[in-house]
Amino acid sequence: MKLLIITHTYGITSSGKATFEVVNALAEQGVLVDVICSRSIPIQASSRVNVYEIKQLLSRPSRLFKFLGNLIGRDLNYLFWRVSVIRFYKKFLGETGYDFVYGRGSPVGALLAAGDLAKIGKIPLGLHFADPIPATKEWQSNKKERKKLINEVSNVIKMSSLVTFVTQEMLEYQFRILDLKEFPTTLLLPNPIPEYISLNRDMKSRSVGLSIGFIGQLGSVRNPLPLIEAVNRLNVEGNKIDLLFVGTRRTDILKRIQQTSRYFIKFISYQNDLAETLNNLDMLVDIDSDNDEQVFISNKLMEYLATDKAILSISTDNSPSRRLTVSLNELFYRAHNNSNSIIKAINKYMLDEQTQNAAVSKERNILRGELSKENIAHSLVKALGSV
Repeated sequence: MKLLIITHTYGITSSGKATFEVVNALAEQGVLVDVICSRSIPIQASSRVNVYEIKQLLSRPSRLFKFLGNLIGRDLNYLFWRVSVIRFYKKFLGETGYDFVYGRGSPVGALLAAGDLAKIGKIPLGLHFADPIPATKEWQSNKKERKKLINEVSNVIKMSSLVTFVTQEMLEYQFRILDLKEFPTTLLLPNPIPEYISLNRDMKSRSVGLSIGFIGQLGSVRNPLPLIEAVNRLNVEGNKIDLLFVGTRRTDILKRIQQTSRYFIKFISYQNDLAETLNNLDMLVDIDSDNDEQVFISNKLMEYLATDKAILSISTDNSPSRRLTVSLNELFYRAHNNSNSIIKAINKYMLDEQTQNAAVSKERNILRGELSKENIAHSLVKALGSV
């Protein structure tokens, strides 16, 4: 089997890292893969994988093209990049003979470019939704923007033979907002849990204190203030807890946090190698939005699951994160996004730490096996071969 995969990023950003893992696993299973992307990092690729980087060309001024696109119901912001991808394909790859073109979003431009090449080359089309398009209203509220994206996604889905989704909730959301009479074959294809990361699991004594960390971007709808309030209250009670935010870039949220002037809050920039930072943390925190309409799982949770560190999952009861981790109890703590619930979860961890040992979590190992890149790639190959 020979695949042409279109993705905006490869090996970087959450969706790009997931694509990299899946592509490597596909290659290990004998699939030949060509990847067209706009950004990647220098990675020694398999001999079965070719990566072609076509620099992202955004339509400028972007606000004007976005406004015009909203008026006519077409995405114009990635139009020039799509044209460059088409030219490259015709010049260098048009005679390759692919079995499938597989577009992995987001943004929507990657899916549309895959649709362009499938149409030109008369090749079966597959699409992967790493995020919902359009995003849920809490993330994307502009009505004209939403209408435009629904129009574009509906058109490209009608061309496809297979559509894959990270979660069941995302699949149901896309079905609902697109309101298509017919839908192609669908497959749940979660992001893989990365390879096991061996870290120091020695528990710190209460006299030394605890380090709790959130790694990655908070985004516009994840609220860290209840976590900050909870840690502050625990410290007032005599505990010694540091709270680290690693790679948090939303300045509006950062300002809200910094104004508290709490001595226990620390910020450090994102690093490519987080092993040292992870080693110095006792508990890793994942925060979902408070909205009941949750459709995706943050990739940071998948990265946390690759370790044996304690995890604090702050989410709603019926979220995809909760469904994914329903079988986990060892070193896994759940809370709603309010300070009382978070305090209860952290206190439970501090009580549990005397009885937990450094053994690898059996529960987490089972989940790692189910969501390994090898299993994800096998499911994709099987689905592609049957449509």
